[in-house]
Amino acid sequence: MFQIQGNFTVNGIPFADWFNQKMFGNTSFPPPPPIFHATFLYPYQVQKASFEVVMSHLADFTGKNSITMQEFIGHFSIMYNETGGLFLPLREAYQTSSPARYCFEGGSKYSYNQQLLGNRLAGNQLKSWGIITSATDVATWNGQIFPINAPIEVIKASFKCDYFRFRGWGFNQLTWRNNYLNHLQPFLPKPIDEYEYEEFEKLLSTDNLSLAFKVFHSFAQSSPSVITNLANGDYAGYGMLVSGWRDYVNYLYMPRCQNLYNTLSQANIANVAVA
Repeated sequence: MFQIQGNFTVNGIPFADWFNQKMFGNTSFPPPPPIFHATFLYPYQVQKASFEVVMSHLADFTGKNSITMQEFIGHFSIMYNETGGLFLPLREAYQTSSPARYCFEGGSKYSYNQQLLGNRLAGNQLKSWGIITSATDVATWNGQIFPINAPIEVIKASFKCDYFRFRGWGFNQLTWRNNYLNHLQPFLPKPIDEYEYEEFEKLLSTDNLSLAFKVFHSFAQSSPSVITNLANGDYAGYGMLVSGWRDYVNYLYMPRCQNLYNTLSQANIANVAVA
């Protein structure tokens, strides 16, 4: 079985170039439910430079010097989806006009201002910090309609609240307080709650690849059996581990993995020698 050891070529072409020529815009998959608004199986091109940087750090995000083609495809398909093909450790909703409102109200998904997976409600947090005091304000900030008319200093203070702090980040869009405590906190020099808003966002910048690789690896290894199964071509378990959304796994993640594996298994694959 061919082992991926880093960057590789497909039929003599660097993978990213091959993917952008061959797979980008591919429509050969069953139509997903309307919620996905999906026209193409592969709607994004791969940003070659950042992809090749990621692959040059294979051991950092997998813990291995080589991986099976199936494991590569599983990780690739997660990163491809969660970064929109950019292969950078991005913050969720970075491209929206109001990221805080998106995460508070839920955008096209669900609100992070919920008491789920360790997250605390913004109203309760703001009150504990002395930012707001009235029961009405607490109830408003504990809801899921963003208080766009609140004083600007209150809105800015809310950026440190869990709904915004623990939004998606990284190559697999780590989300929710418990996941941050389990997979980011071990690599930080001080408690996660002691970081001010700007300091925390700088910590999670796209330049901090070392931290992003460590967190990605930590999360993946939270279920070793899933990674073992992934290496043998069982994509579903890994898709569910990362996303927790069965429709996404069934209608997008699995078809992408299977289509890519079927295509690559018919191609000539070669590792690129490291200089």
